[in-house]
Amino acid sequence: MSLEGSSKIFKHTKAKTYYITIPASLADDSSFPFKAGDKVKIKIKDSKLLIEK
Repeated sequence: MSLEGSSKIFKHTKAKTYYITIPASLADDSSFPFKAGDKVKIKIKDSKLLIEK
């Protein structure tokens, strides 16, 4: 089963950085593959944002 949630993209006002929040309903699920502090690789492929360990 695939978990799904909604979020927003925020832009830092003074830096060239964007933030995406992950809803707690996803992050707290036992199948969520990341934990705080993990280093991740972020890619854009076929108009999709991919986040990998």
